[in-house]
Amino acid sequence: MDGGNNRYERLTRTSPSNANDVWRIEDIRYSNGVLRLEYLRLADVGFQWLIRTNVADSAWQHLDVPGNEIRYASSNANVDFTFSVTNWPDAFFRLNLFDL
Repeated sequence: MDGGNNRYERLTRTSPSNANDVWRIEDIRYSNGVLRLEYLRLADVGFQWLIRTNVADSAWQHLDVPGNEIRYASSNANVDFTFSVTNWPDAFFRLNLFDL
């Protein structure tokens, strides 16, 4: 077993018995206050980034930036999600996945 829960494995279409079969963020880059995330958006799965500015704070908030609306694509597509983080110098980010 690779440690992913069943919901995650189903949404990302990965094998629970193969630790090498994982969905991942392919690239993360930070430069001059801009964060760039590259990943594969899966067909019929909604993606939404969340943020919190204090690791001890339990409240994750919707990251309110253009391109972070929940969308369901009809086919897989590579995503280059870029946004300014100058307002959040010490932020934590998390990705939620949703069923169609």
